[in-house]
Amino acid sequence: MAVLGPVRGWRDGAEVRLGPPKQRELLAVLVLAGERTVPIEGIIDALWDDEPPASALSIVRTYVSLLRKAIGHEHLVSRGRGYALAGVGTDLADFERLTRQGAYREALELWTGEPAGLRGPHLRRLEEVRLVAIESACAQELDSGQAPGQVLAELAELSARYPLRERLRALLMRALAAGGRRPEALAVFADLRQTLADELGIDPGPEVAELFQHLLSVDSAPAPALMQVPAQLPPGPADFTGRAELVEGLVAALAARAGQAPMVTVMTGIGGVGKTTLAVRAAHAVREHFPDGQLFADLQGAGAAPADPAVVLAAFLRALGVADERLPETLEERAALFRSTVADRRVLVVLDNARDHAQVLPLLPGSSSCRVLVTSRARPSLLPSARLVEVDVPPAAEALGLLERIVGTPRVSAETADAEHLVELCGRLPLAVRVAGARLATRHGWPIRVMVDKLADESKRLAALRTSDVAVSAAFELSYRQLDPSQARAFRLLALSEGPDLPLAAAAAMVDLSEVETEALVESLVDLSLLESPAPGRYRYHDLLRAYARSLAEPDRPALARLLEHYLATARNAFNTLNPGDPSAVSVTAEGGLTFDTMEAATAWVACELECLIRVQAVDLSSELQILDLILLFAYESNRLVPRFHDLAARAAAAGEVFVEGRARASLAHVLRDAGRLDDAIAECAAAMEVTLRAGDMNHHWVALSTMGVIQADRHDRQDVALDCYRQAAAGFHELGERYQEAAMLYGVGQRLASLERYDEAIETLHEAETVMRAHLGDDVRDPYAVVAMAKVFTRAGRHHEALPLLQEALALFRQRRNLTWEQSTLIYLVRVLLALDRAAEALPHAEAAVVLAEERRGGGWADGAAWSELGETLHALRQHSRAHSCWERALELYESFPAKAAEVRALLEKARPEVARPR
Repeated sequence: MAVLGPVRGWRDGAEVRLGPPKQRELLAVLVLAGERTVPIEGIIDALWDDEPPASALSIVRTYVSLLRKAIGHEHLVSRGRGYALAGVGTDLADFERLTRQGAYREALELWTGEPAGLRGPHLRRLEEVRLVAIESACAQELDSGQAPGQVLAELAELSARYPLRERLRALLMRALAAGGRRPEALAVFADLRQTLADELGIDPGPEVAELFQHLLSVDSAPAPALMQVPAQLPPGPADFTGRAELVEGLVAALAARAGQAPMVTVMTGIGGVGKTTLAVRAAHAVREHFPDGQLFADLQGAGAAPADPAVVLAAFLRALGVADERLPETLEERAALFRSTVADRRVLVVLDNARDHAQVLPLLPGSSSCRVLVTSRARPSLLPSARLVEVDVPPAAEALGLLERIVGTPRVSAETADAEHLVELCGRLPLAVRVAGARLATRHGWPIRVMVDKLADESKRLAALRTSDVAVSAAFELSYRQLDPSQARAFRLLALSEGPDLPLAAAAAMVDLSEVETEALVESLVDLSLLESPAPGRYRYHDLLRAYARSLAEPDRPALARLLEHYLATARNAFNTLNPGDPSAVSVTAEGGLTFDTMEAATAWVACELECLIRVQAVDLSSELQILDLILLFAYESNRLVPRFHDLAARAAAAGEVFVEGRARASLAHVLRDAGRLDDAIAECAAAMEVTLRAGDMNHHWVALSTMGVIQADRHDRQDVALDCYRQAAAGFHELGERYQEAAMLYGVGQRLASLERYDEAIETLHEAETVMRAHLGDDVRDPYAVVAMAKVFTRAGRHHEALPLLQEALALFRQRRNLTWEQSTLIYLVRVLLALDRAAEALPHAEAAVVLAEERRGGGWADGAAWSELGETLHALRQHSRAHSCWERALELYESFPAKAAEVRALLEKARPEVARPR
């Protein structure tokens, strides 16, 4: 098991899936305990802090059960009221063994990133053991006489992050002194003394105080310089924080011996991401490796007048001691003289803000003893043997640390939640965080919340990220001015999309070009750091760049209409591929779109693009209805869709569009029912039936009537009323010639008859429905809804052996179609059948899978309560009575809107009370 970074696990040499984040966090807590038992109360505290849900105990036990399945029951054991790992190798144990042996760097190589998902004391423990190992490694390397520059950047970074940690400060002082930078070492002590006094009211401890006295006593007269060398690096920012991994990589590349690393390192990234700050920081850290000088030039590549390489070379040559009268006239001659002057010398050249490779090439030394560090918003091509470093926005913790350095720890600590929200609204872009922090730092009476409110409106965000001399939008404008007209148009148009990212096909629809032409265009924007490409063929903006692009663009209805047409047509094609013969998406009239040869391809598209479909902008009420209905067909995200259908119905009513209103109300009734809001759903059904009748939309009139039937059965256990609703709807669809819907209603009739224990009639009706469906679909298409309907009737009739293979078939079909709602429902019936067949152990993983779907989807309807109830039944059958009781308590909470179901669960709780109370 691995916890020194993202939580991962392996079994028999293969990596295993460890489930959702909290399940992995539970495993990490057990790994940190070694093989000691962790009480269940301790696990709950670790996972939820002070606000665990009422069902926390049951959820923990479910997670434990799923983890046992993943890593082996023998490796996760119960002990009393707790759990422990047994016989499990972990990277933490290896780390502790190596540190005991003094192999600190080898131990630190086991870390693969920041500990993921851990909080509180568990996270602090991992941070502490890592810090101690780094300190010990640095001390070991300084003691051995290793060049101090190799540890200096690491110590400087950590000292800035942990300013109260005295051992880090002492090691930093030693490294600076060893590198001949005694005044800076003394300054570190002065800063530490002031920080300790301000924060804790104490003086430095004896170790660091003795080191300070030693440095004071050393004769610090500088050795006479053998020759004048340039030292042009600008000072680094005092509030630099984080970026340890990036700085470490840059330092390693710059400080490496000739031939061990590329001569040129190019840092690219969005404007304001901190490339210059990072370059200066790394350059200072390796300064002692370049005794022949450090040259620096701002090439102003993002501006309207980039620096002339000939002028830059003249400045470099003067700094290296070349007299003006010796300066050649031409660029080529100056470049040759520069290469000759620095040949076989160790010189560091920092070229900030480069425009392109043509500007950089003449400024490169010819000797591998030199190093060049370039920053650029673009990706300069054709630079010989260049190493490319992409600079992304920092992690949330580092962005928060930067804000803390600017406005002060007390202020951030008092308003942590607002501070975290603020850095996210800044997109974690360092320039934006600095500007927001600067405004707060000069306005001591402002709570951080005030700045959060100013940035909340995207259309006003960039205006708020401005001080008297710095504006985030100005940094973006420099990049925008470099674009040609086609690039600028694409940059503006693509920002109008609301999705989290944009696939190439959708981008092509927006700009109205072929995919080949569009790819060349958007890839050029990626090369200029104005777009990101998180995966092949997918593109996205940084949040603030999107806001800037939108500020330049007028709403372009044709572009939005083309994007909408693409998504609607493609979603309809995907649905039709996954559900052959189902006319539910027939109302989508959009043309074109992607097509799919297989169900797997359609499923993959839905998985990737559903969130984009949810966010795509409608151009009219009818289009919005089509979007929402498609989302409903794919996802059944009831809680999310309720307010959207409600708002659409109200706007359609106000506009007098009765056709849209009726359909929206019919869908609203459905999602209200699925969300468990049955009284609201009944009222909406009645309204939908009235409006659809007025609009002449009899198709959705019968849909609303069938929904009314389901609700009557669920809410009041009125199976006779539900039966009548389904029969009327079936007859209505038959009259309309809608054979698929007619068959669907007949399946409902069959299930209602089964609920009334009229099993022979039910099975006969289902056979009738199957005949209608086959006539519509053909004999070679298997409809999963028909399969599961027959299985449910067999289940109610007690014919479990016949129901079982049907449910297994239906489950496979729903999983193939990625229909999570019906997958969950089928799992519930599968558990019931297996329990009836006395196969509880086989039912358990299905029950747990249904509960995981319930917890992840949080639909809040009947199926979520049923999932927990069936897990309780399964655990009860396995004689795990306490866990069963907890599951039923959770089911009772979810069945609040389903009186008949709630009564069944109460009976189960009462029946199980003696087993739960019985001492073990």
